[in-house]
Amino acid sequence: MNPIFTIGELKRVLTPGGLLILSTPNLTSLSGLINIVFKNRAHSCSGNIYDEYSKLETLGHMGHVREYTVTELAEFLARFGFQIRQIAYRGTYAKSLWKNLLTRFFPKLAPFFTIIAVKN
Repeated sequence: MNPIFTIGELKRVLTPGGLLILSTPNLTSLSGLINIVFKNRAHSCSGNIYDEYSKLETLGHMGHVREYTVTELAEFLARFGFQIRQIAYRGTYAKSLWKNLLTRFFPKLAPFFTIIAVKN
């Protein structure tokens, strides 16, 4: 629930040169952009805010209340001194051939991304 604390702890326990591999839903995925433009909802694959926070009561942890763009997450990690080594766009869209074909040509529209960063 507190990404500043979490990333700070990851940095603390990683040795210099250690890798952080972080994966998250892609806010600017094809579904995310469709949701923003046509549904006025800022989420790519998670539910509404109430449902995600209610998971604290029902499951003991939350879902994705805030989704990120690659730029936002890279800047966030840089504040902790991580250096981005690689960004991988990944995932497919269930039952949507046209979305999957489009992401082949435009990988940044994939539903998830993974950032590999190194601790300086």
